[in-house]
Amino acid sequence: MRRLLPVLGLLAVAPGAARSVEVAPYAGVGLEYFGETYQTTEDSDTVLTVSDRGAFLGVRLRTPSSGRDRFQLDAEARFGRSTNRFAMDFDGQIRRGRHRLRVNHRGTVRVFREGGDYEISSDSVQDDLSLSWRCDLGGGLEARVKESVDVTWYEDPDEYNLNSSRLRTGAELRWDFGDLNTAGVGYRYGRRSVPDSTSLGYGRSTFDTDLSLLFGASSSADIANRLERRIYNANSVRGDSWENRLDGEVIVGLPAGYEVGVVHESEVVRFDVPDDLDFDHEFFRHGLRLGVPLDKGLDLSFMPVLSTLRSDTASGEEYTEVSAEIGATWWIGDQAWITVTDEVGLRNYTVEGSGVETDYSTEVFYTDYTFNRATILLSWDPHPGISVHVFGHWFPEDHKDPLDNSETTLLSGEVEYAF
Repeated sequence: MRRLLPVLGLLAVAPGAARSVEVAPYAGVGLEYFGETYQTTEDSDTVLTVSDRGAFLGVRLRTPSSGRDRFQLDAEARFGRSTNRFAMDFDGQIRRGRHRLRVNHRGTVRVFREGGDYEISSDSVQDDLSLSWRCDLGGGLEARVKESVDVTWYEDPDEYNLNSSRLRTGAELRWDFGDLNTAGVGYRYGRRSVPDSTSLGYGRSTFDTDLSLLFGASSSADIANRLERRIYNANSVRGDSWENRLDGEVIVGLPAGYEVGVVHESEVVRFDVPDDLDFDHEFFRHGLRLGVPLDKGLDLSFMPVLSTLRSDTASGEEYTEVSAEIGATWWIGDQAWITVTDEVGLRNYTVEGSGVETDYSTEVFYTDYTFNRATILLSWDPHPGISVHVFGHWFPEDHKDPLDNSETTLLSGEVEYAF
């Protein structure tokens, strides 16, 4: 009940919003599928599949999104082949002058059914609550403060399903200096607690900076950096660490709608005391993307990619990956859009094959392989009140040693009708 107090309080002080509430019942069917195939012997494959399909019913209460005070409340029940789920989500805000208060809540109860595909499972409750405040300081400056807590509780906790909670507090300063140019700097502190496994608890400090620049109508630059310090409990088997993540993209617009983009991703991790589980490493991913407009509503892209992982303390983890990514996005009026990407490439390990000793005298079980990472996203509104959403991902690995081959498939989709 205490988790609902911010929600009830927000409704109580926003009578104008409550008077214009729209009630929208909805129903539909959905599918969630996970499949993994890998070889255990030359003549035997292991296939793991988890499928949960079923129907859902819900009701959505919402106010006009353009209002000064607004909220949306979703209550939903899903009845599937493997699980039953009951969810209550709330998102609302109050705006007064230069101040904006926002409450976001997501709660889910999951009950597993006998005879389903989940072998390691326990009925659970997940609850996330966040409260944020924004203040316009003038001159394009905005201050933000956010407090959030999330809790996961299992009816029968075990080594795979552990009760846990996280508390996070953060502050951010953002600057909008015109023409869609923005910059931000922020700090967050979080604490994770796992009562049944104190070695998994940790404290985390995160420093974030980002910059977005727009040059003319079709050229831009975006860069974001995150520095994280993680400190585990004193009795933990995990090591304290520093991690720095840098993401950047520069897009240059060309005549006739063409564009060239340079993409960079990097991750540098350093442990206070590295070992074979927590090893220092640097990951880099570079891409040069060419965007090609074929027709109205249809865009293609092509990007050669070079990825590397290097480690001074675990050479058996090092690899170089060369790939090419092809993507297509198709807008069909205001009714649908489809995005398809397919990345095909080759990963070569610096130290390859079983039985090779690394710096920590552990065996290396990695072999070089070719791969295919294909993803599809679909959103379609074929008729007023009807919506279709699909996500699919296929990731096969073809290794030099066939015993290392694997294939992973993810598929989720739903059809919803709003009354």
